[in-house]
Amino acid sequence: MTLVDCLVRDMSGEGAKLIFADTASIPDKIDLYIPQKEQTLHARVCWRSDEEVGIAFKSAQAPARPSDAELADRVAQLEAQVASLRRIDGATLFPRRQPPQSC
Repeated sequence: MTLVDCLVRDMSGEGAKLIFADTASIPDKIDLYIPQKEQTLHARVCWRSDEEVGIAFKSAQAPARPSDAELADRVAQLEAQVASLRRIDGATLFPRRQPPQSC
């Protein structure tokens, strides 16, 4: 088995575009390892160009979508970060609108 590093772009549940630093000899069927998810996806090559390859995932192996609980946790983390930023320098980062003054 040969390992080749690549950059994954335009990833969806159906496939992805892979970009290589140099022209690489890629077989028609590959296993794409995604280290951040500790996941290996089986795929086939659909198209090729100099340093790019388009792949389609085998239907049973499509990347997992985050669960509702994972999304809710991520939203809570982001909201906490925003609140922290507001506390650091609220007037500069997120100015509050003043109500119009009456004449």
